[in-house]
Amino acid sequence: MKKAIKWSLIVIGTLFLLLLATPFLFKDKLVSLIKEETNKNLNAKVDFSDADLSLIRSFPTLSLELKNLSVINSAPFDGDTLVYAGRLGVTVDLLSVIQGGTIYIRSITVADATMNFLVTKEGKANWDIAKPSPTSAPAGEPSKFKSSIKLYALSNADITYDDRSLDFLLRLENVEHTGKGDFTQDLFVLSTKTHSPNVLMKYAGVPYIASAKVEILADLDMDMSQLKFTFKQNQLKLNELELGFDGWLSMPDTNIDMDLRFDAPKADFRNFLSMIPVVYSKDFTSIQASG
Repeated sequence: MKKAIKWSLIVIGTLFLLLLATPFLFKDKLVSLIKEETNKNLNAKVDFSDADLSLIRSFPTLSLELKNLSVINSAPFDGDTLVYAGRLGVTVDLLSVIQGGTIYIRSITVADATMNFLVTKEGKANWDIAKPSPTSAPAGEPSKFKSSIKLYALSNADITYDDRSLDFLLRLENVEHTGKGDFTQDLFVLSTKTHSPNVLMKYAGVPYIASAKVEILADLDMDMSQLKFTFKQNQLKLNELELGFDGWLSMPDTNIDMDLRFDAPKADFRNFLSMIPVVYSKDFTSIQASG
């Protein structure tokens, strides 16, 4: 009995040491693969200062955290930061890392991020950074990365969308966002939650939304084969104004097509009054609204 206990403890201890050592054994391989694949396939420079791996906290999957991740644009936006993230966490299937080939991603989390999306007056978008597939590549050759994401999340993210071809600006600060869905399927439901305490929207230089708090609950029917996304059971709250919306959005090519409809289930005047931009609010300081 004592021998059995002794050998059991030795086996358990050995397995525990292997769990501790595995991330370090495969760290260089995984880090090298990430940098090599991203920079090879993107017309931008992708870099990060450090990477931490752990098997203990996410067993039997491997947890990877990149620190100070940056995606810097090349020409014609040379030197502009497309994305910066203080931390990017990725959970991957350990067996797929050991075997090589396809790496299965289970979840992605981004924290302390800044994202800048720009469209020039000529319609050139700074996020269009994917390099075209080489014509010499065999047809149907599988990628080394295959997404099977169950969860993604943004925390403390500042997002700017500046479309100069439309003279439209949208900025969201301190965004908290989560999304759940099975991206292995061509058809699935994506459930999302979004919160931002400070939103700015300008069109033609006029601030239609300024310093507004936004909360969005949205379920979307995702058709990945057609790149068409249909909204269902959604709720949008801007300050005290609550809106419902439905419709769809699709990306058949480089353009975006959409058909969206909004309604206001709570249409009290004071709810609409809460949306008056700050630049005009001084003109309404003496108004009292009820009903």
